[in-house]
Amino acid sequence: MAVGIVSAVWVNLHAGELLGVAMICASAVLLFAGRDTRGSGWCWIAGAAALAASLLNPYGAGLLQHAAQVESASSGIVAEWQHLDPGSPMQWSMLTIGLAALLLAARQRNLALAGELGIVAAGAVLAIRLLPILVFLALPVLAAAVSQSPWSGYVHRRRMLLYLVTAAGLVPVVVLALLSLGHIGRPDPAIYPSELVKDIPPHCRLYNSYELGSFVILERPDVQVSLDSRNDLYGRQRVLAAEQVLRGQGDVAHELTGANCVLVPPATGLATWLRTNQAWKPIGSEPAAVLFVRR
Repeated sequence: MAVGIVSAVWVNLHAGELLGVAMICASAVLLFAGRDTRGSGWCWIAGAAALAASLLNPYGAGLLQHAAQVESASSGIVAEWQHLDPGSPMQWSMLTIGLAALLLAARQRNLALAGELGIVAAGAVLAIRLLPILVFLALPVLAAAVSQSPWSGYVHRRRMLLYLVTAAGLVPVVVLALLSLGHIGRPDPAIYPSELVKDIPPHCRLYNSYELGSFVILERPDVQVSLDSRNDLYGRQRVLAAEQVLRGQGDVAHELTGANCVLVPPATGLATWLRTNQAWKPIGSEPAAVLFVRR
């Protein structure tokens, strides 16, 4: 019942709830292979509850098609959907933590945890957005292993020193958090050009970069944007075409047909092209973007 309730809430917050169904089913398979029929049976019941609860969403059974559409539209375009980067130490360290926990779980015959970790580890190689979830699942396994190791006595005798070191590491984080309370929720000017968005002419048909569309919709609902971060709504081909135009490549003039305003980062090829084009007039510039209006 608890799994069903959590899944029903989760699926209406994010379609990633299907990952939970896969994790439970993987655990059930491993438990069955390990001849734990009782544990496997409970896992299959929990998996069925999670799967049934996943249908309690606005898409209904279409959630599976929606999830596949999001993956297809995002893979290779959105950073968090990229495959594991062999040249990234951060990504490799996170994957190593997960694989270490997976080996420990398998060695301890904790097949339920091994199933969960195995599914997320495989998914993290395909999409790095799962790496934080992998680390989150791995930490309890690693902590339990350390607690049962010969090092536990050494750590226990020096716990006061560890407390002090941990506290010293947390102090800067707490200070930064307190200082941020004064502007919590305020858009970062390095990313979002707040003043320029206010200067967009009313009811302008805007050509904008991928990152800025949603912010413009929030601040200026009267302005029609060319693209926002709902990449699965616009489709993969449109997002890729917009990236090409942003680099100033292809038939830029044709792509801007119908737009009478442009809001893009100042260092992009499109911004350079617009500065040299007499049909467009620069209105203002911020670190995050420059605004052009058609003459």
